[in-house]
Amino acid sequence: MEIKMLNKLKNNLFAKIILWYMLIFIFVIISTVIVFYFSSTKNLENEVTNTNIAFLKQINQNVDMILKEIDKEAINFVQQPEVRIFMDGNSSDSTDNYENNYKLSSQLINLKFSNSNIYSIYLYSSVKGKILSDTVMESNDNFFDNSWIKDYENMDGYNKWLSTRKVMVDPLFSIQKNIISLVRPYPISNSVGFRKGAMVVNLDEDKLYSIIKNAKSRDTDHIFIMDKSGHIISHDTKDMLYNDLTNNNYIFQILTGPKEGYLNEKIDGMRCTVFYITSSYTGWKYISIIPNVEVDKPLATTRNVLITISLFMLAIGLIAIGFVGKLTTRPIERFFHSIRQNIKGIGINGQIEDECQNLDYMERTINNVIKNHESMRKQITETMPIIKWGLLTDLLMGNTKNIDDIRKKIELVNVKLYPANFAVMVVSIDNKNELINNKNDENIDFYICTIIEKAEDFINQENLGVGIETSNDRAAIIMSFETGDNTSNQIRILTVAEAIKDFMNANFNVSVSIGIGSCYECMDDIYKSYNEAVEALKYKVIMGNNAIISIDDVKVHDERQLYMILPIIDSIISSIRCTNSAEARKQISRMFNEAVKKNIPPDIIRELCMQLVMQATKVMLDAGVDITQLTKRNYNNIFEALIQIETIEQMEEYIQGIFKEYIEKIEERRHRKGNNELIENIISFIQSNYMKYDLTLNSLAETFNISVPYLSKVFKESMGTNFTDYLISIRMEKAKNLLTHTDFKINDIVEKVGYANCHSFIRIFKKYTGKTPGEYRSDTRNGTFQNR
Repeated sequence: MEIKMLNKLKNNLFAKIILWYMLIFIFVIISTVIVFYFSSTKNLENEVTNTNIAFLKQINQNVDMILKEIDKEAINFVQQPEVRIFMDGNSSDSTDNYENNYKLSSQLINLKFSNSNIYSIYLYSSVKGKILSDTVMESNDNFFDNSWIKDYENMDGYNKWLSTRKVMVDPLFSIQKNIISLVRPYPISNSVGFRKGAMVVNLDEDKLYSIIKNAKSRDTDHIFIMDKSGHIISHDTKDMLYNDLTNNNYIFQILTGPKEGYLNEKIDGMRCTVFYITSSYTGWKYISIIPNVEVDKPLATTRNVLITISLFMLAIGLIAIGFVGKLTTRPIERFFHSIRQNIKGIGINGQIEDECQNLDYMERTINNVIKNHESMRKQITETMPIIKWGLLTDLLMGNTKNIDDIRKKIELVNVKLYPANFAVMVVSIDNKNELINNKNDENIDFYICTIIEKAEDFINQENLGVGIETSNDRAAIIMSFETGDNTSNQIRILTVAEAIKDFMNANFNVSVSIGIGSCYECMDDIYKSYNEAVEALKYKVIMGNNAIISIDDVKVHDERQLYMILPIIDSIISSIRCTNSAEARKQISRMFNEAVKKNIPPDIIRELCMQLVMQATKVMLDAGVDITQLTKRNYNNIFEALIQIETIEQMEEYIQGIFKEYIEKIEERRHRKGNNELIENIISFIQSNYMKYDLTLNSLAETFNISVPYLSKVFKESMGTNFTDYLISIRMEKAKNLLTHTDFKINDIVEKVGYANCHSFIRIFKKYTGKTPGEYRSDTRNGTFQNR
């Protein structure tokens, strides 16, 4: 009886001691975790908010920089004397007006080519009631895009960026574009009532949204731009353009609230955080809508980590409490054991059994701690590729404000790079559309992953590097080198590129093209090498598939070389007008050969092709051809087709096919009208006798024994132009050819092209080309010719 009471007393005492230890320890742990959780989550929330606001500001800065550059170019342009002459409308001389308008059209083309962000430009003279573009001059009522005039008349300031408009940019092919326009009044410093016109510069909305798209890191984010009145300016969903969102509660709060901040709203049944800022230049609102699931991910990760740490510390604490309690109660245990020995002779078997049970409990606790640690490690491992992709994307995009921080983070995700000497190559899968058409598009992701894996294997044999996927058919490979010898490093890059290309050809029969950027010493210049690699890869159109193109191999484009190609366009149009298929094919081939020889960028070649198509279409309309009959190709998407073409040979074949059909339609139209044999004989006679100064409509009618009015009518219907203009164009083209390719004196050329008076020839030549014969000869030979 006494022993039972003694054991009960001992057990109660032990339980109370252990319980107090546990309560104190658990209280300390929970208090520490709660304080740390709330302080860290608050800081993390502020960091998430500041990061998203800073991200929107970066997009705003990039957009404003483009818009301000366009505005600056518009200010400089409207101060030119030719603009003043066009706006004032004071000159009564039609010749002077023609020459001035011609110069302005050329300057508008040059301005458009000089800035890739400009889609089109108009000049509007309210005095004349005319609008001049780079291709046409019409009255403001007949101009295809005149919806902005009302905004111009009602604007208060000295410039205005209009909201997005849908404009029919090509009525012939029913091509529409979403356009954002800058209206800059003339004169630039005058207020309402004193203005004489305006310059309108148009920007393609797709070009603007590409800045946002390139900056987005998550597909779940929705980023768009809205003007001060609540209308959408740029959005990833084009159906949202032009919508008025002021009826939405969160949009109303943004419009009436502070210039930047964030809101928590339920949008389409999902809780979201809406971040926004206001542009100080345009007043536009840049808005980012992020689901709270994405916003709370860092918080959830922090919470899970803290809970895991707490459980780990609690488990360790419980084990420690067991040992501490054992040590604390050992004297008491000895005391009770001594009493029991005195009361009854008991061995230590019971004590051994209790200690074994305590060891079993300790083993289970340690196993649980290990399992929790493994779970946390697995979670971190699964998120590692996403973190790695984000860090490398920041390097490629130039988002490297804190390069030291990025270096540390890169090491944490097991990316090994040397501290200096970097270069980037971009690998693109060729014939992607063909793979998709053959239902092999599901293999494209596999090919990209294989390219990255093999590239890293090849690089890490002697250097250090890493690769990531940048789009669904491209991979970017960053290489780093131990030494700064750029020549040796470029050889190493080319060796790896050849190995990648050969591996894909040998193992998968897949062709790839590779663009290579320059070597840079600093890590924060990696984005420069990446941009160079992307630019070099564009020349795949010229060099063909399965090519390795280094930026060093791509010569800097000289814009003066472009002007040497523009006269060829006139020759092509002249051949189409005369339905000379052989000459048209010859001149088109010449145009492409010259473009490649003079290193004209692929984007400019596409623009030249579109300009050629537009001029040829006008010839067809003048000839009375119904362009709706053109069914061999999808002419509503000619420009999109040119973008999809991968080689210069395919582009030339495509353009040759278009103009072959054009010439066939013109010939068919002329045959239907009759008098075809007569016109052919007349054209042949003109080609053989253009050098005779007494060749006139009267002499031609007399030669063919027909009346002058009948000859004029038949010629106009068949050729789409009158006899005088046709004869002038023949003589001027011959004169241009003689000035460019011979050393004949001007007086000799005058006689050879059918002019009796040198002064008349020079006056007509200058109106036709914008230059005197001497200026034309000098400029074409020096490579500075500007097409009329």
